[in-house]
Amino acid sequence: DKCIHQLFEEQVAKTPDAVALIWKDQQLTYQELNNRANQLANYLQTLGIQPDSKVGICIERCLEMVVGILGILKAGGAYVPLDPAYPQERLSHMLDDSGVCVLLTTDNLLSQIPENSTQQICLDRDWNNLISQQSHQTPHSDVKSNNLAYIIYTSGSTGKSKGVMIEHNSLVNFTTTATKEYQINNNDRILQFASISFDVAAEEMYPCLTSGATLILRTDDFLTNSSEMLQKCDEWKLTVIDLPTAYW
Repeated sequence: DKCIHQLFEEQVAKTPDAVALIWKDQQLTYQELNNRANQLANYLQTLGIQPDSKVGICIERCLEMVVGILGILKAGGAYVPLDPAYPQERLSHMLDDSGVCVLLTTDNLLSQIPENSTQQICLDRDWNNLISQQSHQTPHSDVKSNNLAYIIYTSGSTGKSKGVMIEHNSLVNFTTTATKEYQINNNDRILQFASISFDVAAEEMYPCLTSGATLILRTDDFLTNSSEMLQKCDEWKLTVIDLPTAYW
């Protein structure tokens, strides 16, 4: 009967000072991540975001990626991940087909996004003058467990890609089961490897952030070669990695 961001908020209350997120030399504690997500959520609500509103997020891997996803969920909306590496035609189809009303991105990606009428918010450029003035308090939302959490698009290998709608109850069910089966706990350091446009990203993020573990966002040099990858796994002290077959 709960939403996925509510499980995260419960964990924040338990371990506010634990490190939730690491990317390169930057990190956020659970409380810091929650505060930033709340500010974004409060701002999104001023734009009319409510349960089942679709909010696009087109962003490269960085701290703001996770802040953006949690902010959308906390506002009550459903996120639609758009990989900036996708062809323009595919991005255009996803924007039109999903009916997103707001798009979160960063300044360096604006030129890569197809022309559309969606309101665009840059999580880097617009943070100080638009979002940082918002409250750190958790916003009120009428979102329920049967509302949408995210929409993810199929590969389109059998025709046009289709948006698959995932409700909070399904995501919570999967998250709690994966956490139990993989025995995730607050001592784990979990690699965030997959694109957020791929469902595996949910398996990496949510069991981690609802258990007090630390999510390590991979860097581009992680993919250089196998010895470099193993060195990074050791350097980052990873305890859980979820990789495609080719990397294994």
